[in-house]
Amino acid sequence: MQPKKPKSSKVETGEADRLEQTSQSILNEPLQGNSPAEREQKARERLIRALGNPLEVRLDAELIRDLGVSEREVRAWMDEPDFQTAVDSELVRRRVEARAAVWRALIREALKGSFQHIKLYLELAGDLRPSGNEPGSIVSPVMIIRPGSVET
Repeated sequence: MQPKKPKSSKVETGEADRLEQTSQSILNEPLQGNSPAEREQKARERLIRALGNPLEVRLDAELIRDLGVSEREVRAWMDEPDFQTAVDSELVRRRVEARAAVWRALIREALKGSFQHIKLYLELAGDLRPSGNEPGSIVSPVMIIRPGSVET
């Protein structure tokens, strides 16, 4: 009988898969629009989302080919300050989204009783900090009791 995988790995994998699917679906959307200007705007928006996606692994040339626009056109867009601002905003949005997923995964593991995850969570939350008296010592308003460390 094989051991079961923990539920959290399915959830974490699910979140990673969702982010990956978002990455893949960006360029698979059809370029709809009645006019060339509308199609260009849609291509720009898709390129912004792709460039702002940390999971995007395609080279620029592949992205451009998949969008169906010329490299010269894309280079002109990239020189525009508004385009760069939009890419930066997308990067920030994606980072915030990823950070939330990481926090959820960390908390999930801490709640399962993982000392390592509990300690990391408390340190990142600011509830554990070095005491300053000696290297490596920790001051905390929270008492952590390890199994077997308390005499009854």
